Amino acid sequence: MGVVVLTADPTPFREGDYIEGVGIICPPTANTTFIFHMKSAVKPDRDIERWLDVVGYRMVLVTNKVPKMKPGLKERIIIHRSLNKPEQGFNREYAAMMKWRDRDRAKPMVERIPTPVAVSLMVANRKEDMRLQRLVADANHTLPTSYITALATYGVRPNNDRYTWPKKRKSVAPPSQFRDSDEHWGLIVATSPKVRNEIRTVNPDEAPKTMRKRKERVHSWV
Repeated sequence: MGVVVLTADPTPFREGDYIEGVGIICPPTANTTFIFHMKSAVKPDRDIERWLDVVGYRMVLVTNKVPKMKPGLKERIIIHRSLNKPEQGFNREYAAMMKWRDRDRAKPMVERIPTPVAVSLMVANRKEDMRLQRLVADANHTLPTSYITALATYGVRPNNDRYTWPKKRKSVAPPSQFRDSDEHWGLIVATSPKVRNEIRTVNPDEAPKTMRKRKERVHSWV
């Protein structure tokens, strides 16, 4: 019985005789190495477990991600080190922006942070710094992103406080008179007494919380 290997880099397995193709192009029963480049995510039952007992020598599945597997199945295959990539995050960069006192040292770290994230951090954690807030508002979506980077580097006063993230706004479902994709339903409801009265009559449970329950008088031209 052979072995099944998951890898992101097939180069180490291109030694001696081997067969290579896109997808599992043939049963890997011969006494050679089969290198299969998977077109989609690897499915453990279809692409691994099905062939484990018939692999003649070695079946190499080239993929970008290790699939979720049962512990027993994972112990029977080999996962190449090319797939053991550590998760990349920006925690160190965020700490440099918000906490490091040496701002010149922090600058290259801040430059790695995506501009929208840097703006969110400044808005959520430096609310009391009105000068910074005004500069961010003036520069965001108006000036080159280098201005935001400069503000995040030299405009933020560092401290060791725990930084927070802005809370996500909950989306409100529109009443049944509108489609979910209608972006202006709130404005229509706010400006049209006729529409508000229809909602009060047909589907009052879906009325916005800010809308009064009592019907309004609608004026019309004679």
